[in-house]
Amino acid sequence: MKKQLLRLLPVAAVLLTASCTDDQYDISNVDTESRFTAKGLVIPLNMSPIMLDNIISLNEDGDVKKDEKGNYYFYKKGKEPFESDNINVKKIKITKPADISQTVNVTIALDPTIQEKWETYAAPKTIADIKADADLMSQVGLTEDKEIIKVDVNDKKSFNMNSTDIDDRITKIDKLGIDPLTLSIDVKLNNLQAVVDKVGVKGLQVNLPLGMTVTNITDRGTDAYTPATGLLNYGDTDIYGQKTIEVNVSELTYSDMESDGAKFDANAHTFTYNKECEVKGTATITFKDLKGTATLNDIKNAVGASYSCDVKFGDDLVVNSFNGGINYKVEDINIDPVEIKNLPEILQDPGTSLEVTNPQLYLAISNPFKDNNITATATLSITGNSTFEKTLTLDKKENMKVLSPKNESLYYRTFDWESFPELGKILSGAKIPDALTIKVLNPALKADNVTDFELGKIHKGFKGTWEFYSRLSLTENTKVKYTKVWDDWGSKDLNGLTVEKAVVTFNFNKDVVLDAESITFTLLGKTGKLVGTTTDVKGNANEISVTMSDGPIKDIYGGKLEVKLKGQGKEINTNQKIEISNLRMKVDGYYDKEF
Repeated sequence: MKKQLLRLLPVAAVLLTASCTDDQYDISNVDTESRFTAKGLVIPLNMSPIMLDNIISLNEDGDVKKDEKGNYYFYKKGKEPFESDNINVKKIKITKPADISQTVNVTIALDPTIQEKWETYAAPKTIADIKADADLMSQVGLTEDKEIIKVDVNDKKSFNMNSTDIDDRITKIDKLGIDPLTLSIDVKLNNLQAVVDKVGVKGLQVNLPLGMTVTNITDRGTDAYTPATGLLNYGDTDIYGQKTIEVNVSELTYSDMESDGAKFDANAHTFTYNKECEVKGTATITFKDLKGTATLNDIKNAVGASYSCDVKFGDDLVVNSFNGGINYKVEDINIDPVEIKNLPEILQDPGTSLEVTNPQLYLAISNPFKDNNITATATLSITGNSTFEKTLTLDKKENMKVLSPKNESLYYRTFDWESFPELGKILSGAKIPDALTIKVLNPALKADNVTDFELGKIHKGFKGTWEFYSRLSLTENTKVKYTKVWDDWGSKDLNGLTVEKAVVTFNFNKDVVLDAESITFTLLGKTGKLVGTTTDVKGNANEISVTMSDGPIKDIYGGKLEVKLKGQGKEINTNQKIEISNLRMKVDGYYDKEF
């Protein structure tokens, strides 16, 4: 430009020489400042290609990074694992029923013919003496198996079981696991000890609560008890004074008990069960069962003899686990907000509007209750420039989920994909948000087929981690503004130049996945500026012109180039570039110079 300005100086010299040939003029009164018209004055400018690496300048400790292939990506990770409150459902206590005692008086009724002969031939003799004399046995009419006493037992009494303070998170009961419980059945003969050594009981049956899971029955297999009917079919047994039958119980099946009148009220949190306990059997005393020391008078004097059966629970029933339904709401999980820091300046520019393509949120959340057949649920809430929510279903013990708008091959970890169309808008807006806030709202255990859930135990709740990853693939809604400023054009040659109009011409080429929407050039002067914008930018335009005509301005010292770009939905890479070459400016105006 300096050379072009110097070409104008001889003209000025000629004018000055011509005006000095007449001595009659006072040269001090002559205006020595001259104005030269500048039309089509060309100011060439040099500009290196604009590499994308120059547009998006990364900070070392920033959250936008580039991988080994030059791809830009945004990455954040939660600092600490997040976890919910502990979970505890209290044990259920079912009040044991009152002990049941059933007694039947025993009446000795000897055959009249045998009693008459016994009194005639063997009244003072002991049973042992009679047994030793076969002829005497025959004379009296006795045999070893001769029935001396027979008692038929058939008695019913009621008991009830109840609980009035069941945890309100339990919505359904199928099976109740209980602390080890022993149910005892005592069968005995009273006031017959002087007469007999043992009593044979035939067909002993006891009706017990339905639905019990029995682990042991004295002298019998567990199949002697039938849960669907509650019947303990003990069969034949000998009683030596007293026999105790113990039934060990570990669980209660509610459906069996319900068929017998049991009721669980989830709204009132109560359990009730009324049951008739019936004992059946036949006690028989034969001649061979009589004590050897006994006499006929001992038998006749056995007054107040009785046969009894007592049924009792050892303790209250303490339920330590259950199968059924649960609706347990857990406190919200608040994760500390994560700051987004040290972003490239262009991503913070008010003229840059972002919407990233297919961002990915990686969640690893444990469900410690999956073994209990519980699918937990929660609502994931993410706040950036906007807030969006998504329902989470935790149907595995370790849930590894990647949430993103599209199922594409951009993932850097192998997780199960779930659609989250709105996720791309989390970072959308005039600038990337200052922080991401992630919350897990309304986490809950809700299921109707829970198995083996331990009661009265403090269970660790949900625990998880999160990572947010996105390659910077910018959509058409992404707006990026690039600005280049020259402020060092000032020189003596440009001082005094007044520009009324200017046209900037340059070549525009690119191999970046960003389209230019508009190009604005501003000519800066000490007394103002000229601004021109063109939107005639299509693909790789060979030549672009920008006209600035809102002058005049004086004393040019620099210029500013602004290129507004939009994304194409493709990834950007550091090696991509925008090349503006052969940049030149023609100005119209005038040049004032004092000589």
